[in-house]
Amino acid sequence: MDYLNPSDRDFMAWLNSPKSYPSNSDVDSLLRRLQIANYRCEQLLQQYELLCVNVEEACSVIESRMIPALSATPQFIRELDQLMLELGESAASDGTPVS
Repeated sequence: MDYLNPSDRDFMAWLNSPKSYPSNSDVDSLLRRLQIANYRCEQLLQQYELLCVNVEEACSVIESRMIPALSATPQFIRELDQLMLELGESAASDGTPVS
């Protein structure tokens, strides 16, 4: 992609061949655009940093909720197994087929 406008190209040509000189207004214009680009980059960086903080906070919330749930899983499975055994014994005692 070509991001240079005509005055940028003139300035780049001057950099590559110092026989001709850009006008002060061309240099001022380029400097102004560079300052604007720098400001926009700083804004994007701040937004990116804020996004990273939000992602880290979201991960922290997920971890704080998932770790207790995951640590409780074996107990839940044991309780479910026990319940299934009890239901199986109950069904067997009354003649209901157990699958």
